[in-house]
Amino acid sequence: MDQLRFRIGEDHLERPNTARLFVAITSLGLAACSLGGGESGSPPPGGGGIPNPGIGEDGGTPAPAVADGTIVARLEVRAPSVDHFLLRGTFPVAPNTFPRVDGRDGFEILNWNGEEVTTQTEIVTRYANLSEGADVVEVMGYVDRPPSAVAGDRLRYDVRQAPQDEFMEPSLPFGLQNVDDTLSLPAAVLDIGWNPQSVVISTFDCYGNEYSVRPFDESGSFKLIRHGPVRSELRVSQTMELETPSGNGPPLPHAFGVHTYINTFQGREVIGLDMRFHNAHSGHNLGTPLDDPLEKLYFDRIEVSIPSNWFLAQDYPDPFFEPTPTTAGGRNTYRIVRTIGGGKQHVMRWQGQFHRRLAISTDGERASYRDPWLDMEGQGFCVRGENASDMELWSWWNRGTSRYFPQNYQLPLLDHLGLGTLRGELYGDWSQIRGFLLNGTSNGGMSNGIYPYVSPRIGWGHPYGTPYGGMTGGAEIHIFEGVETAASASLFGYRYLAALHRMHTDRHPAAFYNHDGNPTTLEDWLVSGASFDYLPFSHYLRPVLVANDPFGFDAFDPTQSQYIAANGLGPWYEGSHMSYDPHDYQHFIRYTRAPKALTWLGNDSIAKDDLLMQAENFHLSYHPHPNNQWGGGQITGMKTDLDFVEAHPGVGYQTGRGEAWGLDVMSTVYAFAGDAWRSRKHHWFRTLAVLISEGQSTCNGFIQSQHMGSVPIPQQQPTWFWRQMIEQSITENALQGMRETVFKRADTSFTDLLRQVMMDSLYAMCSEHAWEPGKGAPWQYTAVGMNPDASQSFPTSVWCNPYQAPADYHTPSVDTYQNWSSFAYGFELTDDELFLDYATTQGWGPDIYAYLHNNGQDNIQNNAGLIALVQRLNGDFD
Repeated sequence: MDQLRFRIGEDHLERPNTARLFVAITSLGLAACSLGGGESGSPPPGGGGIPNPGIGEDGGTPAPAVADGTIVARLEVRAPSVDHFLLRGTFPVAPNTFPRVDGRDGFEILNWNGEEVTTQTEIVTRYANLSEGADVVEVMGYVDRPPSAVAGDRLRYDVRQAPQDEFMEPSLPFGLQNVDDTLSLPAAVLDIGWNPQSVVISTFDCYGNEYSVRPFDESGSFKLIRHGPVRSELRVSQTMELETPSGNGPPLPHAFGVHTYINTFQGREVIGLDMRFHNAHSGHNLGTPLDDPLEKLYFDRIEVSIPSNWFLAQDYPDPFFEPTPTTAGGRNTYRIVRTIGGGKQHVMRWQGQFHRRLAISTDGERASYRDPWLDMEGQGFCVRGENASDMELWSWWNRGTSRYFPQNYQLPLLDHLGLGTLRGELYGDWSQIRGFLLNGTSNGGMSNGIYPYVSPRIGWGHPYGTPYGGMTGGAEIHIFEGVETAASASLFGYRYLAALHRMHTDRHPAAFYNHDGNPTTLEDWLVSGASFDYLPFSHYLRPVLVANDPFGFDAFDPTQSQYIAANGLGPWYEGSHMSYDPHDYQHFIRYTRAPKALTWLGNDSIAKDDLLMQAENFHLSYHPHPNNQWGGGQITGMKTDLDFVEAHPGVGYQTGRGEAWGLDVMSTVYAFAGDAWRSRKHHWFRTLAVLISEGQSTCNGFIQSQHMGSVPIPQQQPTWFWRQMIEQSITENALQGMRETVFKRADTSFTDLLRQVMMDSLYAMCSEHAWEPGKGAPWQYTAVGMNPDASQSFPTSVWCNPYQAPADYHTPSVDTYQNWSSFAYGFELTDDELFLDYATTQGWGPDIYAYLHNNGQDNIQNNAGLIALVQRLNGDFD
């Protein structure tokens, strides 16, 4: 496996001088800033820092554009409880389809009787090449339930590519100054929107001081997320300021940061008011105390006050939500988080956050009323099929539009499992998680709880899983999430993912926001030094405050905390709350898997924002800059890896699943981010691609090479360097995502570079060094080199094959958990049936198709790619 190496600035591949290569990649920083304009989605000017589209489609040729008037997609939906409902769903599209060059909305939903309905289209994700536009879109429109249908029936609605000539006035949310845009909204909704006092969100501290925000008073920062004739969504970011001093004790400089997601709907007297509350201020804005970190934030309750002719409901009315309002002064006041009582205070640690999905409506004199919006009724899913002209509809199962997740790999057919059976199982999953949320219960409490519902509700939060963020084991380490939900078009599968996301967010204190409500970024904190830029602190998931505190965390006034401690007013759950760590990067997918699925299947705004937050955190944790003015870099950082590989190229380096899951969330955000974000981060992806290529062993193809103290064999040597099978597979998956989502048909040289890296790694998995002939799977751990000086971080001897390695250079155990889809990637990249042969061997032969199908749902989130490949080769998609 003679590896090719890329030299930056060239259009061909060759072996470069390593020192020159790193000088070149560093110099790309300026060029990368000119990749494009703002967040509007327009392509960059000529050149723009991104090379011309590449050639070669090893994953399949993209679907061609089609003529207007063509049925291109079909949405399946569970018939809701009402006759007239908002249908929405996502589906992938061919390149150069949307946005249209004429600026018009490009799709129409057809009602059950074939009539067109007013349709709104939104971008979910985009191709790597900006000029190709969206690769996944969301459509929405109001449709009718067929007269013969009842709630729960399976309904299908066609989507036609057709420019829309007539629009109703768009249902624009508030905080913007264009009054004409709100003409289609009912008068009651307009009354809310134009009254700054209509919605007040408040909290109270231990002294009774009140802090508030008003999302309709046009303060704060705005992000327009959706805007059209059917639905609009505006995110308002504010910080709770002192409203009413109690006189009982000194107030805080502020309370929670609040993100309010305001949704308005064509002709409907309902407003979606999803909310995120966070204690995660960064202290970046030195001109105001409103973003100062608060350490632990104690509070008595959180209230939402609305006019008395409006009623509020929450998707899951948990034990600390009070559904019955207090009515006084012409207003209804609901407690999103109720008081504990006895003067006891709730608590949230720094960088904690939670979100709630809420709605207010005038249609609710009865306390039991729930708007269908809260139960996500009308959420549809694209399905397979053909139109009248025998054209295959665009979907996740069409190889030409297989744009699911960063990997962009065709999803498998699951008909052999029974789609009705899948829906029943997903309903059971949702029903179980719903029961825990509604009742605040667990599987037995913190001391003897059963994973994953270990903890009961603890105040405002209901954490998912164990407190230890690095819980060992492969449970819920999923490469593809949501495949069963997508295949069965399951509303309850989707609602399960949303509930899962909520519970994981409750336990993942790794948020970090600036005063404007946007995530703090690496670019915000870089300091320009005389010789180099540096980040003035270390960061791994969260800031490391031992050496430096540029955030002002240590300046926090502890008066309230001391008062609460002295008077025993802390909550009973404080110890449990503080014991929950964020998921570490080695297991980071446990947090990101649900919001990723919500993004691709539902274009969910809260999910996208949480993924963006985690991507920025990873960039703060893994970047090429020093962490101080003296040029030192943190040991877990990219700079350390860059320095090592520059000094010791081609021998492997210390990298694995942590860096891979971080890359995965970065590629995820690259898929849906605007031009400005892509422009800022593109250089980072290029730097990482070259680092991996230069670090990969030139003689055995393995990327990972590091000391491991957990290798489960007694004869392991402290001088040996290892690669672990699951980490290799997770890395290959991340490389597939980066290649497809960041570079494919946008950056030819880097596309080819990653193809070579992946091929070498995939062939290494099937080599005798990792897989002894006659064995059914690759070794769990393989030693790849050694250095007699155990303190040294590089191997002086690299073993290119098992004949150079000493005896017992591998574990007796093999690993088959996460490498199934790697076989599919290998075959796609090379057309080499060797990968099918090894997959067949791992499946106990002789029929890998039968093996995977007989396994049912077992590990389907990791073997989905291979299932799809063998189904395609078997003709199942024909």
